[in-house]
Amino acid sequence: MPRRSPQLLSALMAAALMALVAAAFITGCTSDDSNIVGVGLGTVELDTLMREMVVENLVHLGQLEVYDPSEPLDAANVLYLGEEYGDASSILVNYDFSILEHPDSMAVAAALTADNVTKVELRVITLQWYAPNHGAGVDDDEDGEDDVEEDEELRDYDGAFKVFDVHLLDAPFDTLSVPREEPSFDPTPVAVAVEIPDPELRLRGGELSIELDKDMVMQWVADRARVGLIIREGVGSEPGLQGFASKEMAFGGSTLPTLSATTTLGVGLRIRFENSPDTRDWYIQEAEADASTWHQVTESPLDAAQGIEVRGHLRSYPVLNFDPGVMPEGIRINLAQLVLHADPSQTYGPDNYLTISEFPLSMAPDGTRTSVILDDIEGAAELIGGGTVKPEHASDHVVRLNVTTALQRYINELQDESLGFLISRGEGFFSGFVASPGPGFWASRWSFYGTDADPDLRPRLEIVYTRVDNLSDGEVQ
Repeated sequence: MPRRSPQLLSALMAAALMALVAAAFITGCTSDDSNIVGVGLGTVELDTLMREMVVENLVHLGQLEVYDPSEPLDAANVLYLGEEYGDASSILVNYDFSILEHPDSMAVAAALTADNVTKVELRVITLQWYAPNHGAGVDDDEDGEDDVEEDEELRDYDGAFKVFDVHLLDAPFDTLSVPREEPSFDPTPVAVAVEIPDPELRLRGGELSIELDKDMVMQWVADRARVGLIIREGVGSEPGLQGFASKEMAFGGSTLPTLSATTTLGVGLRIRFENSPDTRDWYIQEAEADASTWHQVTESPLDAAQGIEVRGHLRSYPVLNFDPGVMPEGIRINLAQLVLHADPSQTYGPDNYLTISEFPLSMAPDGTRTSVILDDIEGAAELIGGGTVKPEHASDHVVRLNVTTALQRYINELQDESLGFLISRGEGFFSGFVASPGPGFWASRWSFYGTDADPDLRPRLEIVYTRVDNLSDGEVQ
């Protein structure tokens, strides 16, 4: 039985009322009999024109795990560290010191001795989104202090201070094996133990340094070794994921702080000279490879009772369908919206596009997790629409996606196969809703309540329709 919700009609009813009042003003002073556009307007019941219904019978939920060959995870723009609502990642990085054997490196190699090196450190660059208040209003003044403005529309975020726990891998990591469990490593830390600095330092973000054991690193240099490191979240870290620029970072813009043209992206290993062989103070060993482990990821639900989930970076998109059999025949759909309520305790990430498309149910069977190539989605999805959503919004956690045209085609029996709704991020082939940076950039998760939630939070179709008299040339009944 359809559940009525009078609020659904408010916008459309107001529009209809304005139109009818205007018509009455133009034609009301006549001798015509009472009708819906003339005198006697007050007796007309607008509900006879537009009616509403709610469809909650969600009968299909499949999940697409999407892989983009053009952007493999070992070549992602961002490295992720920390834990957020059950998703956890460490950072892997390989260095190959054999490049010091190159003839062009002879002078530098000769200067890289334990006696001539004063300090060794890793340098990482934090993305602006992970600064307090997600970088809103951060500006370095001449006084050297950061001015951080509050954004009342977003949930409070003071930044997440991290203690970096760095270890030598038992072997350099294989780039084809990520994401994966954390590989085995030497339990002896490579980073120099330091006290947690003043918490106010977390406000600065940008470039961060991790001091390493000098003697250990200089041995790698002497051996011209190829080594791998793992950077883990250490004891004393504040909860939350943080993103850092990888060696593959190709999208600067507002995602990064202002950097010098000579800044090395990725996890650079910096060695400071006491006596430089040239004009530079530091030798920088660039990463040979870097990647996020994503060793712990909460799986997207396959049972609609448990919820519906959309992910970015680790792309995971739901395909769902409702049973529209309860809709009456011979109707015109004025407005149909797929309504989802987000669970803010499980939802995170920057602003992004959500899109909705018609999609073959056969490509995402009910109750299954299906791996697909991104190109396969492009060839099968028919975009309906979309809009901007804010996972970190402080109060607005309702998403409404317009599916009017799709439902009207169903009513008109114009669909030649069983189709459902694909909810995804703003992929490059969805004209008008292309995310920048793309869906592979930001780690984000939209977790929506499922069919076992409180009635007001359940996924549903909200439909406003008009009955059509098929025997009177389509006139409204």
